[in-house]
Amino acid sequence: MTKLKISIKCTFRHVLIALFLPAFALAQNDAMPAPAGEVTGAGNYIHIVEDLDKTLAFYHALLGAEPRGGMEPREFGSIEQVGQMYNALGAEFRGATIPVPNTDLGMEFLEWRGVQRPILEARFYDPGSPVFLLFVRDINVAVDAVINNGGSIVTPSGEPVGTGRQFIFVQDPDGYFIELLQLDPTPATEQITNVLYAAFRFTVADANQSAEFYNVAFGFDFPEADDFNDDALLGAITGLGIARSRLLSGMVPGSNLNVEVLEFVKADKQKVQQSLPAVGSSLLRIFVRDLDISVSKALRAGGVLAANNEQAVRFENGNRMQILEDRDGLLLQLVERSP
Repeated sequence: MTKLKISIKCTFRHVLIALFLPAFALAQNDAMPAPAGEVTGAGNYIHIVEDLDKTLAFYHALLGAEPRGGMEPREFGSIEQVGQMYNALGAEFRGATIPVPNTDLGMEFLEWRGVQRPILEARFYDPGSPVFLLFVRDINVAVDAVINNGGSIVTPSGEPVGTGRQFIFVQDPDGYFIELLQLDPTPATEQITNVLYAAFRFTVADANQSAEFYNVAFGFDFPEADDFNDDALLGAITGLGIARSRLLSGMVPGSNLNVEVLEFVKADKQKVQQSLPAVGSSLLRIFVRDLDISVSKALRAGGVLAANNEQAVRFENGNRMQILEDRDGLLLQLVERSP
């Protein structure tokens, strides 16, 4: 299977974020969430996968947590509203979620059958390419979990880069990329697990334009981007050599989830062409107060509706959902919860 190619970014500023933001957020697990506005919180990071059982085994080992409902194999079934959202009407799916220790984030996985499942191909510097950031107590334990459960190492040396603070770039069995980070000193956590904290990052075409999109559409508080930096550490981790790039960091309103946007200087970068339910597609779930208002603001700010999402779907519990694509190609699943 062709692998989804994404990247990792570790500028000096990123190292500062890795050092201080998680430590603050992890102190007694009581970090103050970003103020809620029209966005009320962050939900799961959703992956479309080739084989759910294989993916669950990988993340069970890496995260040290069991899927909600246990490890027993899931059965395929169909829900009309889900099929509509994921552009897979009439198809069956099965899914599971593994909670990330010490966070409110869940890793959610969906496997589809009875529908064409193309393989999404993207390069690490293409706008819309995401990466899961996982801060760990012992990076070698995490690397062993990757190697022994169908994942692979991307960092050319095959080993973590750095002393004390260490970094390595890996991919899961479906080609999704993960940056593993070991901090020094190790912050205290509520749960004594190898996982300390998690965050989310995606590559963008223009950091300031992307920041404006999220600030205007969803009430984020991204600052203005600094100048570009030449990053030797990025080259050591990915084998790219010196990479010219810039990074912004902010919080999803109403949550403790840190989101980063990363821009590369690369002449041939192209927006990722998401194609649900392609293996390799991913979505970030965001909870909103009023779905219609949030979708309207996102479209005016430059987003577009995902295929077969011209209308929101409503579930039996009253929740309403709709998937859209931001201006860089990242998919967002907006959820309005029933009162």
